[in-house]
Amino acid sequence: MRLTDKIVCQAGSLTDAHVCEVGPGPGGLTHSILNAGAADLLVVEKDNRFIYGLNLLSEAAPRKLRVVHGDILTSRMDRGFPKVITKAWEDDPPDLHIIGNLPFSVPTPLIIKWLENISNRTGPFVTAGRD
Repeated sequence: MRLTDKIVCQAGSLTDAHVCEVGPGPGGLTHSILNAGAADLLVVEKDNRFIYGLNLLSEAAPRKLRVVHGDILTSRMDRGFPKVITKAWEDDPPDLHIIGNLPFSVPTPLIIKWLENISNRTGPFVTAGRD
């Protein structure tokens, strides 16, 4: 836990933050993210072998941990978090962190996809309207 706590600490303060963990596997970082005080943790895991254990962890952290069984490259991240954290482009960014221990084949296409979404203001980067 000391090592995973140190890794999670590098993401900044997670107290009351919304967090997406990509590829949680058996949940080592997941435990540390929850211990760091995240208000809402969405984990996206592709590998069937880890879903049962992650669901058990979710039951132990009700209303804090949600498990999505799927591929982060095709997941609809715009549906992953409550609308209340959406902000206008001119505002400060929401308290949202993305953490992952990814295989080498995933980060580059994921970052390219998100940069395209940012440029087009689509997906999880849709322009928020003001009330």
